[in-house]
Amino acid sequence: MKKIIIISNTAFSIEKFREHYLSKVNNYQFAIYTPNQIPNLKKKYKNIQVKKFNSNNIFDDFKELYKIMENGNSSNFIVYSYKYQLVVSILKKIFFRDYDIISVIAGRGSWDLGSILKKFIYKIIIRLIIDISKIVICINPSDLKYFKDYHKDKNKFFLLPTEGVEIKNLSKMRYNDNNNFIFFGRIIKEKGIVDYIEVAKIIKRKYPEKNFFIAGPINQSIIGQSKFDKRTLALMKKNEKHIKYLGFIKNYEDIFPKMDCLISPSFSEGAGTSVMEAMISGLHIIAYNNSGHNYVLKNTSNQICKINSVQHLVQNIEKYIDKSNIKNIYNNKISYKKVLNNFSAKKVAKKFNTILDLLYRVSNKKVDVIWPYYKDEKFLDTSINYLNAQTLQPHRLIFVDDNNERHQKLKKYIRKKLNKNIKLNFVRNKKNYGVTKSVSIGIKQAKSKYLYIQSTDDIIYKDFLELNVKVLENNQDAAYVFSNIRINNLDNKKKYHIYFPFIKESFIKKLDINYLYSNHLFKIYHNTVVFNSKKMLKLNIFKDEYGRRADMLNLQYLSMHYGFCFLNKTLSEFTIRKGQISSSILSNDYLINELKYLKKNENKFYKFIIKNNLYYEISPMSLIKFKSTFGNLVTIQYLSRSIKFKLWKLSRFYINPKILNLLFRILN
Repeated sequence: MKKIIIISNTAFSIEKFREHYLSKVNNYQFAIYTPNQIPNLKKKYKNIQVKKFNSNNIFDDFKELYKIMENGNSSNFIVYSYKYQLVVSILKKIFFRDYDIISVIAGRGSWDLGSILKKFIYKIIIRLIIDISKIVICINPSDLKYFKDYHKDKNKFFLLPTEGVEIKNLSKMRYNDNNNFIFFGRIIKEKGIVDYIEVAKIIKRKYPEKNFFIAGPINQSIIGQSKFDKRTLALMKKNEKHIKYLGFIKNYEDIFPKMDCLISPSFSEGAGTSVMEAMISGLHIIAYNNSGHNYVLKNTSNQICKINSVQHLVQNIEKYIDKSNIKNIYNNKISYKKVLNNFSAKKVAKKFNTILDLLYRVSNKKVDVIWPYYKDEKFLDTSINYLNAQTLQPHRLIFVDDNNERHQKLKKYIRKKLNKNIKLNFVRNKKNYGVTKSVSIGIKQAKSKYLYIQSTDDIIYKDFLELNVKVLENNQDAAYVFSNIRINNLDNKKKYHIYFPFIKESFIKKLDINYLYSNHLFKIYHNTVVFNSKKMLKLNIFKDEYGRRADMLNLQYLSMHYGFCFLNKTLSEFTIRKGQISSSILSNDYLINELKYLKKNENKFYKFIIKNNLYYEISPMSLIKFKSTFGNLVTIQYLSRSIKFKLWKLSRFYINPKILNLLFRILN
């Protein structure tokens, strides 16, 4: 199991909010550090170890967390709470630059609700935390959108569907008597305890039979980074005739069966665990308007105040009191199903596991991007942006400067525009070699498990590398993976979609390659291909000697030896510019010389091409002329394929894109 260190602000927060999903995450060993108290976990878990560290002030925090980061036997951290996210971020920036930090932001907190100065400080802290973090996990969509605005790299943000709850079987739907109301949470101002007490006073005067209870911790070690105000305790004692304080009740099941309605006047909430617990317990909920409550209570008949005030809370409680029991039972069923289908501990654990797999399993399977570049400034910035936006970031960009005039400034420019976490290997050709030789130079620099060859004017979608690498990870014998292609014709400003419906398997083994090539007229577009670096480096003919078509020949060559993978998705666009179509048509003399070269230097590959009629671009007259060199290659199958190819070549990019795709299907 991969070891990950978790830093949390309290033992209670682990025990109450997180162990139920962390314990269900597979393939990861969590060492959990909390201050002052070791969590009293319900049972021993194979994947959770618990430890404590001393935390008396901010200086102790730096000292203790430095020790943990230095001696914790892992460079991978998950950090909860702003306080420790800030400390760990500073330590990473100064001492532990290679560490990976995952910051789980469970709500916006009270800082964002404070004075102008508080908000200013809050924004500085948040920007630092997000900038230093490898990824940031939010627990509701509104917060996800909110925190994304703090950083230009939107791909480092992930959504966890709340922190979930363990689902209990609701044996029967209970009748709500509309009598017993409860505040269940930490006794702090941010949770709206003062408003709740004021509401209790107002309702009790009008409805003396109604009961208002409070259950929650006042111990600072349980409350965490928010400050408990002793004046709140004095306020509760002063209003004992209106409310009853039950103390700290750990388990909601010990009190919710006796209650009818949960009041949650929290000003800021990531999700609201107590709200979800109330939903699966058959309670009605009346809550303040915040991002967490809106997410959890959406599409239920629970009530959210339009304005977070005592007046509006009172109005909503009175509406609830007037509701019938039958309607309450129906509403409770909707609430239960909402949590069951969306926020169960199992679903949260599965999503959390997926996020960790993406970060540690896939992202550790590194990708090098080889980019041959020559005088194409019009597309330079957008091409860099496509790399920066990848959900699986390239480990290294091997940028081959094919003797551009401004080479001194070019390196600095690329480094400035490229994401900081992508390494830059800048290679400068002594003279203008052209694309094929530039790529062959770049290939020799590749060190990662996978590689992609970038064309400056082409488009790759943000999940291009991630999805292709996942396919190759599951098919280690394949030389490469390719996908459907969208052709972006800048000449006529149309886009043409090319699909491959005749490819039925995700991995075509080398034994089945012959059948596919001999029965279908198709070309693999190099712009869609991600390679297994080891196989590409060991066995390739991407060399200048093989001419302008070395990229296509190399794909056929590798597929002959290893087979290939096909991903039935459209993840990239091949760009065609003015004059490019006609210039791509090679002469028969060139194709004949290419075939001669292959026969002399790669005879096995030459036989593969002949066997599968891959020479269909050559005209019949040229083949008849060189019968003494190649033998009789003008077969019925060849003629059929040659006619289809000419029809395709003449009509592509000139007819309606939908008709073109239909034609491609007919030809295959």
